[in-house]
Amino acid sequence: MNGSIIASVLYVTGFLLCYAEIFLFPKSDKKLNGVMWLLLSLLAEMCWGGLTAGIINIIHIPINLYSMGVVHLLSAVLLAVKIHRGKERQQYRWSWLDILFSLSVFVLVAFVVFRKAGPDMQLIFINSDAAVHLKNAVSLVLEQKLPVMYFAPFQLGMILEVAMPFLPIYEFYKVFIIVDAVFFAVEIIFFFQFCREYLRTWRMKALGIVMCVLYAAGYPLLSYLFSFYYWAIGVMLIGFAALLLRMYRRREVKRQYLVFLLMLCCNGVVMCYMLIAPMAFIAVFFGLAAIVKDEGRLFAKGNILLALKVFLIPTLLAVYYCYFEFLSKEGMSATDVISIDGGIYRELYVNFLFLMPVVAYMVFRAIHKKKADENMIFFGTICIFVLVLFVFAGLKKVSGYYFYKFYYPLWFFAFVLAIQGIAKLLEEQWEILAGYGLMFAFLFVMHYGGLEQLVVLSKAGFQEEYRSGEFFSLYDYNLSYLKLTGSTFPDDYMEVCKYVVDELEGQENVPLIAAHENYDKCFWYEAITGNDCSEYYGWKHNFEEVRKKLDNQETDYFAVFKDSGIFEENKTYFNAFDVIYQNETAVVYSTRK
Repeated sequence: MNGSIIASVLYVTGFLLCYAEIFLFPKSDKKLNGVMWLLLSLLAEMCWGGLTAGIINIIHIPINLYSMGVVHLLSAVLLAVKIHRGKERQQYRWSWLDILFSLSVFVLVAFVVFRKAGPDMQLIFINSDAAVHLKNAVSLVLEQKLPVMYFAPFQLGMILEVAMPFLPIYEFYKVFIIVDAVFFAVEIIFFFQFCREYLRTWRMKALGIVMCVLYAAGYPLLSYLFSFYYWAIGVMLIGFAALLLRMYRRREVKRQYLVFLLMLCCNGVVMCYMLIAPMAFIAVFFGLAAIVKDEGRLFAKGNILLALKVFLIPTLLAVYYCYFEFLSKEGMSATDVISIDGGIYRELYVNFLFLMPVVAYMVFRAIHKKKADENMIFFGTICIFVLVLFVFAGLKKVSGYYFYKFYYPLWFFAFVLAIQGIAKLLEEQWEILAGYGLMFAFLFVMHYGGLEQLVVLSKAGFQEEYRSGEFFSLYDYNLSYLKLTGSTFPDDYMEVCKYVVDELEGQENVPLIAAHENYDKCFWYEAITGNDCSEYYGWKHNFEEVRKKLDNQETDYFAVFKDSGIFEENKTYFNAFDVIYQNETAVVYSTRK
């Protein structure tokens, strides 16, 4: 599959036109924040594309540049006609702070990527998760149908297919590196824009930038380093929902549009990661309930219609994709899924210690005033889910892997409440804030300024152990991985992948025979070549099963890495096949006789 320049042009044209029309579409009589709506328009179009793709996939229309290009193009035309008939376009206000901050974030992220990947864009991912996500997107491009939790693979897959006429499939990982970095930058800018209304004075703007850096250097950077980009998108979509509710409550944007966007957003959340959907849906429901209660129409009949408009379509698609297409086919339940463990950063509470005083201040303030805004509702909902999952994790019903995934949205809203609290304290009790800031600055300088190291190493014996570093566990963890540079996939491995793609292009499948010790390289082989090795996984099938498939010539060609235990243990068997390619790392065999 070589791709089509015509299809790429169609999709890019349709996407950009639709994006422009969403941005220009009149949403309010007031001037809106331009930078914020550049982001929100992008998220809205991504959610719209995700919804339409999910629907047309059900009726077996191929998901490719042609089908989605037509969807975006028709959407752009309809919006343009409506704008033309209304003879009005949305007006925006622009802030130099927003523009400069956004540009700075992109420059900084580009610097990080260039430092790690180098000018030739080496494969720099440090875990196999990235390979799985890239594989899902590549499979979407090749098979032209959606996977189960398809939102993130769908967005990446469309971009990969756009690049297909210009790049061989074994260089798709370079596009993934760029897309992953762009989403990381967008996530940081989104958080800043989410909190923008609290940054009114120059002091608060300065503190807001500092808090944004601390936020980004925590779980967002962790997510980026370990390639949980789908999780970063999911957290951003949850924030998008909270932001839409804020606008709904204040009537900043016409409500009929906000309801439609909320529906798109809820669908995006569930298709991004189904396990956070219940939490997000409940938070949105309580947010809407709080708004209609304040407006004195909690028991109005129209609320049922409002709930249906927001939740019906996302729920129906969730039932189809998450239950029928995944749980039912795999013979699993949701409890089976969340009991599966995996590798993830684990720290129960230390990283939240600095935030706790200000967050607690905002919680007690809300209780005293008997009023909670969207931020508090989302934070409270997430906390309840985390506490419930903590209990079930203690009972061994939920794995630590899934428990700690909920820390990502918790981090987002904890920082939002902290920024809100700092803004309040700066206005009303700046002395408390100054003392709080001094404590943080002291520990920060002691740790990162190297002062505590001097104290510990001093012959005076002031202190025997390092203490300040315990408060910066997450930041130090990220920093240790941020320093890693160079390729994690040696050239010899890449040469095998290139040979399989270039020389065996017409073959239906060229699996890699691998044991569990090489599962990460196997996943990368699949992602880079587009081949499916699942029927030959050494950790799912014993070698006798694999051997039977090879003897029956169920595949014409297969590859084996020489550093695999399977190769060493069965070298005589493998060498009975014809070798069509080999290097220092791997061998490609033919089963043809």
